[in-house]
Amino acid sequence: MLPELDEKYNLKIIAAISRELFDLQPNDYKSKVLPWEDWMDSMVISTESLVATEAWVSSDVSRMYSLTSDWDNRWRTGGTVDEVIEEAHLDPENLLKGIKRFVEDKRKRHQMLCIEE
Repeated sequence: MLPELDEKYNLKIIAAISRELFDLQPNDYKSKVLPWEDWMDSMVISTESLVATEAWVSSDVSRMYSLTSDWDNRWRTGGTVDEVIEEAHLDPENLLKGIKRFVEDKRKRHQMLCIEE
């Protein structure tokens, strides 16, 4: 998916495995990787629940656009890895749709966040 995203959108993608490890980094590093302005206008993609990613979610607006396994507030029913990923809406097709929505709604998000363009 990364080549397709790179071709279609101007995005900054950060793989943040651990909030605790990120927090241990020097402030200048954290500010370079994830400046406050970027964090405020971000979304989370995770196989975990939204509640488990709260430390990365900056606002209700970020929460609206985040893609997590509990997108419908339900437990996944089980099956193969591919079936669970699809049911969680974390398969490539659903991820692309969610990212496209995030990109296309930039003005809307900025209005809700009171960010001037």
